[in-house]
Amino acid sequence: MPQGRQRPLAGGHMALTAPQRRVLRYVILGNSVAGIAAAQEIRRHDPDGQVTIVSDETTFGYSRAMLPLYIAGKKAKRDTVFAPRAFYASERIRLLRGETAASVDAREQQVHLGSGRRLPYDRLLVATGSSSRTLDVPGKGLPGIFPLRKMTDAEAIKRDLRS
Repeated sequence: MPQGRQRPLAGGHMALTAPQRRVLRYVILGNSVAGIAAAQEIRRHDPDGQVTIVSDETTFGYSRAMLPLYIAGKKAKRDTVFAPRAFYASERIRLLRGETAASVDAREQQVHLGSGRRLPYDRLLVATGSSSRTLDVPGKGLPGIFPLRKMTDAEAIKRDLRS
């Protein structure tokens, strides 16, 4: 017998309906090129899935490779952005900006966010990329010494260059 549910029709007949497909909840940790590309692929393969990206940054998706050009004044900040607000809306991707993933409970399938919220998932992708490391060398805390990994780093360098 075919799978599905039966629903009543007029005259006491029953109709077989298609089985309900469960909507999957996808959570992606990281709003980098990898995270955004994954979200696009998920959307392509699962148009009904709920896609959420968690990012510790407050910006929309931007090119880290363009940060030196932004610092040098050769590119405007907006030119570094490859995934503006409209992208997330058109792809139906929920972006949680300025939010950190404090821990993952794989058994309960939940991401515990830094804000205390819990984010349930059916599928989880960790696409957080790398992080800059401050070397333990003499002078590491002197003015004018900066990491360059995030937009906030680039903005701090630009401010320092102007002063």
